[in-house]
Amino acid sequence: IVAPMEDRCDERAKSRPLYFVTGSLEAGALSDLLRRHPTVADRLLGMTTPANTPENLAFTASYNASSGEPPLAVTESPGAPYDSLYLVAYAIAASPADAPLGGRALAKGIARLIGPGEAVPVGPTGLLRGLAELASGRDVDLRGAYSTLDFDLRTGEARADYVVLCTTVDREGKPHFVESGVRFDSAKDRVTGAFSCELPVGLR
Repeated sequence: IVAPMEDRCDERAKSRPLYFVTGSLEAGALSDLLRRHPTVADRLLGMTTPANTPENLAFTASYNASSGEPPLAVTESPGAPYDSLYLVAYAIAASPADAPLGGRALAKGIARLIGPGEAVPVGPTGLLRGLAELASGRDVDLRGAYSTLDFDLRTGEARADYVVLCTTVDREGKPHFVESGVRFDSAKDRVTGAFSCELPVGLR
């Protein structure tokens, strides 16, 4: 959508559109877009769940190490399906042993994964510890790579924080979508932080 709109913009126009997209454009599309329309870098924002969490950083590193493909940025890692797999696995382990495994049993299992209890990240490193906690009858606080997995048991919705992404360029001229510092805090139900579009230390 962004590239065709920019292609049609009159080069003599005094103002250009400000774009706000969901997710990240970092995987290939962003480089091509900025090569054709460099000024878009100052007018392109995105929104996603926080990427620089310990859970997502660990998942992205593991994913990049095993995929055999060009490495993904943390804002591009497919954390949602990864979370879903572990959520179902833990819900099965936490479901009542004397009930048939189905939707109701999984729902009861999920209720044991939102705390209070020991924080357990999705992924293989916390799996044995998490399963041991559940087997002992204690609840856990399952932490996802894409979101907090903090479900509202009344609605079934998972509460999530969101961050605003901005576009910046590293020393080699490669563009990146990075967290701007502006964040929607779901627990406080308000926007926090100040906008500052700077590269993470490792990319400077």
